[in-house]
Amino acid sequence: MPFWKDRTIQSITRNDIQLFLNSKASQYSNSSIRSMRLVLQMTMSFAHLNGWISTYPCVKIKTPRITNESRTVKRAEMTEQQKLGISARLPEPYSTLVLLLTRIPVRIEEAIGVKETDLDGHVLTICRVVYEGNVYDLQPSEQRKIPIMDMELLARLRKLGESRKWVFQSRNGTPINPNNARRRYLKPAAHELGIVVCGWHDFRHSLTTEMRRNGTHPKVISDLLGHKKVNLAMDVYDRSNLKDFEQALGSVGNQLLPSCDPTRSTQ
Repeated sequence: MPFWKDRTIQSITRNDIQLFLNSKASQYSNSSIRSMRLVLQMTMSFAHLNGWISTYPCVKIKTPRITNESRTVKRAEMTEQQKLGISARLPEPYSTLVLLLTRIPVRIEEAIGVKETDLDGHVLTICRVVYEGNVYDLQPSEQRKIPIMDMELLARLRKLGESRKWVFQSRNGTPINPNNARRRYLKPAAHELGIVVCGWHDFRHSLTTEMRRNGTHPKVISDLLGHKKVNLAMDVYDRSNLKDFEQALGSVGNQLLPSCDPTRSTQ
């Protein structure tokens, strides 16, 4: 851990960790601070389980109340029509890439690492990620299988992957660069349609919200997203908005309104 590079792990106390998080409050958003806390908890827990430290120091560590919310990552929520509109406006393989992100909740790093051989019938196995041009194979315990229920998407994936190493392949035979694709293709297409898109992750965010609104069980959402904790999807990827409030209050109102009908008998 670079911050404590001159200290042994045994000397890091609960107070040190709390002060560290407090010192970062003016620089980072609440979500970033929570991520820092999670990494510290996992690291210290691993050290404690292996007997490298005698006591676990991350007990009742709190995130600062006030953080730098100007650093908060913005996420746009898109409708089905908007997502399909963007896909239709893009050339291949970017059109199919958007369609894939619209249909299954994979990260962009997972999507660009897909090969045609990862498909078994209509089931896609997420076997690897591509980050900054480097390919990392996932351990069997980290892999997950996701059914593709859209037959058009399935046909597109197989066609793109024919005689090629990667489904979403650049001209030089490597996986496409997601940053270049976002800048050159995704954002211009969205801008022409008047749609606000912050990045590739907006598709995952939108799909997660749609599954939750459709009543999908949180455990199923968590497993589809590849999370180890069920509440992580709700805490990080999902947010309530005005539509959710209207739906919730409207359903309550519909139940209460008959009792307020002056013509209805109370007998």
